[in-house]
Amino acid sequence: MDRIKRGVPFVVKIRTFLFHAIIFAIILVADIFIFQFFSKNAAVAFSELKRINDAPHNEIVYSGQVTGEDSFYYLKQHHVSGSKDINVSCDILMIAPGVTYGSNDIYFEGTLSDGLCAVSKNLAHDYGLNIGDCVRFIGTDKQFKVDRFITAQTGIDKDFKRDGIVVVSYEEELLDKSFSYVSFTTDGDEYPSLINLEFINNWKEENIGNLWIYAAVSLAAFVAAMAVCERFLFMSRRQDYRVLVSLGESKGKLFWLIWAENAIKYILPSFVAAAIYSVGLSGFGLMYLIPALFLPCAGTLAVTLYTLFLVRRYYKCPVKK
Repeated sequence: MDRIKRGVPFVVKIRTFLFHAIIFAIILVADIFIFQFFSKNAAVAFSELKRINDAPHNEIVYSGQVTGEDSFYYLKQHHVSGSKDINVSCDILMIAPGVTYGSNDIYFEGTLSDGLCAVSKNLAHDYGLNIGDCVRFIGTDKQFKVDRFITAQTGIDKDFKRDGIVVVSYEEELLDKSFSYVSFTTDGDEYPSLINLEFINNWKEENIGNLWIYAAVSLAAFVAAMAVCERFLFMSRRQDYRVLVSLGESKGKLFWLIWAENAIKYILPSFVAAAIYSVGLSGFGLMYLIPALFLPCAGTLAVTLYTLFLVRRYYKCPVKK
């Protein structure tokens, strides 16, 4: 007597899950495009909001004289390159001799020994700078060894929108070119030799607005891609759900079945895309991770609501074609 075969035939499994794989690939590509356009901008906006929230002062003063606390020399006319001789987009600040820092808006504390520098983490990551590497001043013979990293952040001079900050130890020869002082203060009344003044709270509204835009566009693109896939690629599988209802499947079991399949198709690709871009944006740390988790989390909510809608519809109209 031939042995009775049990279980779901392999061909049927392929038919059932082939479109799951196809949709997974489509959504992954869509999510990669979303992250390509928005992930770094979101990380930058979030890092600026964090800096605003953490800042002990609310004004950044560029002047010809020391103003406020923790003043640095601002080497606006200088440019530096990293270990790979790639020009680094950064604001260059130089410490004053004999000063111990600890009350400023760029997370720099303490001081630096001669020939050393501190680099914002995101800048170091982008330009391949590690502890012990050298930052070279272009057009001079001066170089500074990277001694530490400071919290990931963009530049502070909004006229140039630099990628980050480099703080170097005092070197008088670098003051030959035109320079100014940059200081941090709270509600200052007098600004001797004022060149420019930034109210950092003014940056908050713009960054919050950018994050809302990135979130709205990302979610809209995700939902649109999900709707297209459901409409054109997944109709046959949805008929299988109706069959299960007609066979007496419980609401709870059907919900978790549909939710799990939707998670494979739509939620998992979002986590994969977030992980892919974490390699390039790991210098931002949590300031990348938090906005990066928006799409997977919002996608999870969208999938859950969609699953609830389907289950309710199947049990309300189980014979509807």
